[in-house]
Formats: sequence, structure tokens, C-alpha cells
Amino acid sequence: VLNQAAKDDFQARIDHARAQAEDRMYGRIRDILDKEDRRNERQRELDEGERAIQKEEERRRLDEREAYRQFAYNEARRKQREREDHIKQKMADEDETVAEHMATLNFNREMTKTERQLVAEDRRYKAAQKAKRDAHYRFKLQQKIDRETAKADHIAHLRKQMREDAVRTNVLEAERRRLEREAARKELHQTYAEAAVPKSFTRGTRVYGKIGLGETGDEPKYHSSGGGRGSSTGGRSRRQDSMSPG
Repeated sequence: VLNQAAKDDFQARIDHARAQAEDRMYGRIRDILDKEDRRNERQRELDEGERAIQKEEERRRLDEREAYRQFAYNEARRKQREREDHIKQKMADEDETVAEHMATLNFNREMTKTERQLVAEDRRYKAAQKAKRDAHYRFKLQQKIDRETAKADHIAHLRKQMREDAVRTNVLEAERRRLEREAARKELHQTYAEAAVPKSFTRGTRVYGKIGLGETGDEPKYHSSGGGRGSSTGGRSRRQDSMSPG
């Protein structure tokens, strides 16, 4: 009986200790579970806060992305407009350049045409001027030839006239001398003419009443002989002396 009672008591204490141990174990388990629940709650709250933060961050990123997209869109539109304006300006400049180039080409074409016309007119003018100069030169040359010809003809005429005048003068002088000799002969006294006898000869000319070469001047100047012959000879000698120079 004691042993049974001791066993029962021991069993009861064991059961009680087991029950307390189980209670403590269950308490610790509940504490652990409560801690886990609180930790899970805190984690959930943290997760919710983090998710909210992440959502806020995501929303902010989305807003920033939307703002950047809008900015990029506006910037792209602005650049596109600038590019279009630049292309339009470039096309306008190119059109203006083409217009200026065409105007320059037309101007150069007109200038070339005008220059060719001016060159042709200048050539025609120069050809006309050259023809005028050539004609003037030929005219001057012909004038010079005519002057030289007229001068030569005039000189020839003057020479011919001088020769004719010289001949005429010689003839007139000879006639004058002949008339003078004839008048002198007529003035001579008949007896002097008949008594005139040549006394000497000088260079083939009979000299009457003069001292010839080689004579002293003491010889008698006149002789009475040979009157008829001496008269005719004396007349011829005087005519020759009158015609001789000096």
C-alpha cells in the first residue's frame, strides 16, 4: 500500500511536474508564437511601410519618368521644329542661292553676249580705223609721191628753162656782141680799117693794135701795105676778140 501510494504520489508529482513543464513549454511556445506574431506584424508593418515607400518611390520615379518623357517629348518637338526651321531656312537659302546663281549665270550670259558684241564692234571699229589709216597712209604716200613727182618735174622744168635761158642768154649775148662789134666796125675810120694789120696772135685770136706775146712794144703798130686783105682779116679778128671771154 505504501509503495502504491508512493508510486501514486510520485506519479502525481510527475504528472504535476509534467503539467507544469508542459504549461511552461506551452507558455514559452505561446510567447514564441506571440513574438513571432509581433515580429510578423512588425515585419508586415515594415513591409507595408516599405511597400508604401517603394510605391512612393515608384510613383515618384514614374512621375519623374513621365516628366522626363514629357521633357524629352517637348525637347524632341523643339529640336524637330528647329530642324524643320533649319531645313526650311536652308531650303530658302538654297533657293535664294539658286536664284542668285541663276541670276549670276544670266548676268554672265548677258555680259558674255554684250562682251562678244562689244568685241565684234571693237574689231569692226578697229578694222574701219585701220582701213582709214591705210587709206590715209596711201593718200599721204600718194601726196608725197605726187609732191616728189611734181618737185622732180618742176626741177626738170627749171633745169630745162635754165638751159633754155642760158642758151637764149648766150644767143642774145652773142647777138649783142655781134651788134657791138658791127657798130664798132662801122665807127672805125676807113683808112684805119684798111691800115689795120695784125701784129701778134694770142691763143689763136688775132689782136689788132695791141702788143702780142713776145713783143717789146717798139715795133710800128700800123702798116700801109695789104689794105684790102688786112681790112677783112681785121674785122674777123675783132669779132673773134669780142666773142672771146675776158
